[in-house]
Amino acid sequence: MERLPMPDRLMEEDPRKQAPRKRRWIRGWLPLLILLALYGLDWVFFGHQASRTQKETEQMLANLPLPPATSQVGYKSRYDPNRGYAERTLASTASPQEICDFYLPRLEDDDWVLEQEDCRPGPNHLLLKLRKGDTACGLFLGHEDEDKETRYYLRLDWAHWPPW
Repeated sequence: MERLPMPDRLMEEDPRKQAPRKRRWIRGWLPLLILLALYGLDWVFFGHQASRTQKETEQMLANLPLPPATSQVGYKSRYDPNRGYAERTLASTASPQEICDFYLPRLEDDDWVLEQEDCRPGPNHLLLKLRKGDTACGLFLGHEDEDKETRYYLRLDWAHWPPW
């Protein structure tokens, strides 16, 4: 049985079948595009506020003195439109209790509110947690390095939510 050639108009793709494919593409990418646009607008409208808050946080951290026999060995800082942090890495021969005793009265005198205190020795845990407005302060006990110095991490975190 021999096949008969089909008319040209029947071989062309039906234009009604093209529309759903285009709609599927738009439906698939539209949420992502909207999300990216909102994130960009967040930077445009609230980025200056975040930058100012981050600078204030970094200055607050820089104003905190170092305990005796302690040196700063690292620093990190990062922010997004609604949150950020600044962190100092300290190396000290002082015990966790001595570090707590050094920072706690200074921070409380500066109107920080104590939320948690656990100044026992032991690697990798939170010694102090304080709050002042939108900013949280954490003092973390790290590990002991080869020089018999203990690492401490003093970190200030801030968050504004919602941003307006």
